[in-house]
Amino acid sequence: MKSLVSALLLLALLSPALATSGTSSRPGLPIAYVSLQRIAAESSDAKVAAGKLEMMRQEKTREVAAKQKSLETAHLSVVRAGGMFQGSRRVQLQAEENRQRAELQHLTEQAQADLQNLQRQLQTSLRDKINAVVDKLAKQRGVQLVLNEDTAVVWASPRVDLTTEILSTLDGAANPKPTRP
Repeated sequence: MKSLVSALLLLALLSPALATSGTSSRPGLPIAYVSLQRIAAESSDAKVAAGKLEMMRQEKTREVAAKQKSLETAHLSVVRAGGMFQGSRRVQLQAEENRQRAELQHLTEQAQADLQNLQRQLQTSLRDKINAVVDKLAKQRGVQLVLNEDTAVVWASPRVDLTTEILSTLDGAANPKPTRP
């Protein structure tokens, strides 16, 4: 009985060592991660894209504001065209106000669509550049899986963070910055 207990105790003590030695000979799954939010905030391409989008947003806002002011002027004309003798003039002014209101609605919708299209184009272009850099780095390091730190990583070693290298490559820097802890 003592020998059985001793054998079980010895097996229990040796089993973690045996399990560790068995798994250490197998290569682990090479995994890395990136912070797409950090890339979007820090890369020069993303900053240029944000600038283009903001310029277009300001331009469209000015166009819509000018059309809104024109509509307000037309509305004031309708209000001032009261009186019994100006009935036909009032109808013309109301028709003009309605036409301008429809134009404002169309201009607003078009501005939103234009902004969305530009944003989509800029995002696609940046995503294609990021994907090319990630692909290159993953192949160089033998990485099989790259995660987005911003949405799917609970914890990871900073050694597997590719974000700084991606930023350096995107921005054309000669020397990559040290990875953050």
